[in-house]
Amino acid sequence: MSNAFWHGFADMNAISTNGPLVMTKGEGSWVWDDKGKKYFDAAGALWYMNVGHGRKEIGEAMAAQAADIASYSSFGECTTAPTIELADLVASISPVPDSKIFFTSGGSDSIDTALKMSRRFWTLQGKPSKKVIVFRENGYHGMHAGGTSIAGIPPNNDGYSELVEDVVRVPWDDADEMIATIDRIGEENIAAFFCEPIQGAGGVRIPPDLYLQTVRKACAERNILFVPVVGHIDGAAIARLGGIGNAIDRALAPALAQKGAHFVAPANVALVAQVGLHLPVGQGGVAVLFAGDDGV
Repeated sequence: MSNAFWHGFADMNAISTNGPLVMTKGEGSWVWDDKGKKYFDAAGALWYMNVGHGRKEIGEAMAAQAADIASYSSFGECTTAPTIELADLVASISPVPDSKIFFTSGGSDSIDTALKMSRRFWTLQGKPSKKVIVFRENGYHGMHAGGTSIAGIPPNNDGYSELVEDVVRVPWDDADEMIATIDRIGEENIAAFFCEPIQGAGGVRIPPDLYLQTVRKACAERNILFVPVVGHIDGAAIARLGGIGNAIDRALAPALAQKGAHFVAPANVALVAQVGLHLPVGQGGVAVLFAGDDGV
């Protein structure tokens, strides 16, 4: 059978030879392929199927909304009532007071939005030289131009040349080296530090004790925006800040608390994959960048 569909993160030669794995049905945590084989969906599709498959009430709610208006532009003054309602809900559980919410179509959009906001912020502050983005090895930040440029997993940016300039990689687990790097570059040249509290695609890596507090403090003291990238593995756990919990959340919460993830004040948050619960929706940045009295 001819298959014109191009798969992401795939060996297309193998798929052309062996055929795709076609899922046709989902119920709760289980999915079935087109041959009737049943699978436990441990990954939750691509980490966004947080409430399970086959939720008829969700389908009915989507159908009811589509019967009124399925979607509309949010450019200019336009929007829809559900968009306003969801933004208010997300802001109410955000760790940043008076947050402003910018919705995206997924994590890659969220990262590129947060990256642009970080640089634009300093331009508006009269400091256009602050444009360097610092990121960690093993980090995954989506596959748009910005996310590919700050990819800490080498195969994710090999062969693409320099899509976005002025980005610098640091070790994922060495706060002292990160601080030495930003001091070498100079705080007058650095816009932001992008950091997954728990690295997901890069190996499910929990940072060393006090790492997050140390790098956050270093950013605050040097007037550098700290951008925690909350998604995939850590999204459910950090969502506990708003009382959103499930079994995975409860299992990860003690580890996060021990590592200090609950107590790191963000300057600009990119929340990926978790907002939609049933669909891949992202939250591209909390627009209120001032998050405390520490200069950021």
